[in-house]
Amino acid sequence: MFHSRVMKLRVLMLAAFLAACSAASIPPADSGFLTNPDQLAQDKRVPFEGVWVSDRGRLEMLKQRYKWVYVAPVDASAALRTIQNGNFSPGEAKRRVKNLASIASYLETHVKEAFEKPGQPFSLADRTGPFTFELDLALEELTPTRVVLNLLGSVADVILPGSGVPRYLLRGAVAIQGKLRDGASGELLAEFRDRRVDKITLVSVRDFQEFGYAKLAIKEWSNELAELLATPYSHKVEGPWQARLNPF
Repeated sequence: MFHSRVMKLRVLMLAAFLAACSAASIPPADSGFLTNPDQLAQDKRVPFEGVWVSDRGRLEMLKQRYKWVYVAPVDASAALRTIQNGNFSPGEAKRRVKNLASIASYLETHVKEAFEKPGQPFSLADRTGPFTFELDLALEELTPTRVVLNLLGSVADVILPGSGVPRYLLRGAVAIQGKLRDGASGELLAEFRDRRVDKITLVSVRDFQEFGYAKLAIKEWSNELAELLATPYSHKVEGPWQARLNPF
């Protein structure tokens, strides 16, 4: 009787997992947001998957002269197209669009807050102009953590340790792209791309929140972007740990 219930639970988890996989979104390789996507490369100083800088010496000089940063509204059109082209019911598609708008706003807010922290050499501007950097951001992917499957997996592991779906199969993901421009001329100074997935934990409250890890990644990106713009190239900005012990 006991093992029969465990088997039923595992079958339920497998069915739910296959359904989630069929609806999972695959981020576009190039959404058209970046101007030089093929020229992005890893940089030991920058904790992103890829970065491109037009003229590093000129950028360092401008960082010494400029006083403001304008953070433009986040472009979520690529992630929106993924939802529109996905195999979702009308109700689920509407829910995902609403969540996407919320996370895009969350990204814009936290990036601005990072540039307002004490010690930052730049002030926030409400428009582009002279002596101003313009930061354009795009939310390219937003895949929610599979909360129901995480819950079922936790229940199954309590009943029979090791019986749940591996957690790496349940992780969500979030990806952004960015462009840094001269606020006066519109000259493109730098571009970057990064994608992060749910962190590896023994157990975390974020395992049971659709966008808990996405919000954590956004907070990390916000602080990293502010630090990158505020420090010289000789300063290395450390990336986040993929594993996390803090359940909160």
